[in-house]
Amino acid sequence: MNEHVIPPCVIPRTRLLQPTGALYFDYQENINHATHFSIWHKMRKLSFDFILDQSGIQVDADEVSNIDEEEEKTSTKPSQHHCRHPGCTHWLVSRGACIRHGGGPRCVVPNCLSGAKTGGRCWKHGGSRHCTVADCPNLSKARGLCWAHGGGKPCKMEHCAKTALLRGLCWAHGGGKRCTVEGCKRPAYERNGNPCDRHAQ
Repeated sequence: MNEHVIPPCVIPRTRLLQPTGALYFDYQENINHATHFSIWHKMRKLSFDFILDQSGIQVDADEVSNIDEEEEKTSTKPSQHHCRHPGCTHWLVSRGACIRHGGGPRCVVPNCLSGAKTGGRCWKHGGSRHCTVADCPNLSKARGLCWAHGGGKPCKMEHCAKTALLRGLCWAHGGGKRCTVEGCKRPAYERNGNPCDRHAQ
């Protein structure tokens, strides 16, 4: 057998310098290449040169800076789960919009753009259940009852039995929206753009 032939899994005795040039390791014969690399990689991270290497710290700082810039860019983008209408923070339902701005199913009555309730119809066209009290034509609000018969949350003011409209208060105690015209205390309606019926004409 030729003595000068070296098996592929064996390397001769040699010395490998670390990238910093501070330390080196003697590798013995008959050690696999993968073992050499594993030992060198682990020992390199334990060396003082690797720990004190300022170039590595600078690279990490640059990477962190880039990540912060990317997060700042993405944070300014509007959420994909909110209504696309400018200034609206409601959750979208369908077609990129909330129910108020055209999302969700529409009333099946021709030319009606209101949101559908029960039976595919809006409240105006009968898409809601009526009060369960006998001979009451009003629509039910909660628990099968209209506001007049207790279908709603009561006002949170003590000794007040009226139904709460907004922020847990009835109309008399500040619940509900007022007309946008200065000095007018009448109820405001979304269909009018938030003035009352009188000032919407």
